[in-house]
Amino acid sequence: MMHTRARNTHRRVRSSLAILAVSFVALTGCTSAFQRSFDAGRYDEAIRYFDADPSLRRDPGALYRAALAYATPDHPAYDVTRARELLADLLATFPGSSHHREAVALFSLLENANRLERDGVRVETELNQLRDRIAALEQRLSEQEALHAELAGSNVALRDSLSQAERVLRVREAQMRALQEELRALKSIDLGTPADTTRR
Repeated sequence: MMHTRARNTHRRVRSSLAILAVSFVALTGCTSAFQRSFDAGRYDEAIRYFDADPSLRRDPGALYRAALAYATPDHPAYDVTRARELLADLLATFPGSSHHREAVALFSLLENANRLERDGVRVETELNQLRDRIAALEQRLSEQEALHAELAGSNVALRDSLSQAERVLRVREAQMRALQEELRALKSIDLGTPADTTRR
């Protein structure tokens, strides 16, 4: 689910960037190597031209195009942090430029995308932690069930042993009474008195 959200976020970013880029190209007539590379979608090449020419940093249009190049997902030059830095420079250095509104919109878009990505990572981490806790609880439950089954088996064995011991005890008691009767009978014979058959 989090991967789907990330893909949807990137799709929205790409769509928004495409609209901004088309609008921007329609408004500019620059034909520098940087501009030509940017217009052709060779953003990694455009960024190399931008980094090699310090004068482009004094051009609000070039700053905005470089930020767009960095902010476009699925391109070699993709770097959201760098894109935000260039947009911040553009907004701070050229607050009244013709690209101010687009720069604000792009900066806000990147901030929202970054926030969603952070939230996605946080939620994914929490889900993993919950999965770990569930696995640990299931393991403990399995151990408790095994212990319960073992104790139940032990109880059955103890009950069987107790029943057997009671049976043995009853047999021993019967044997003891028989011996006592026999002993009394022998004493009566020795003493010449009749045996008391009523005593137990």
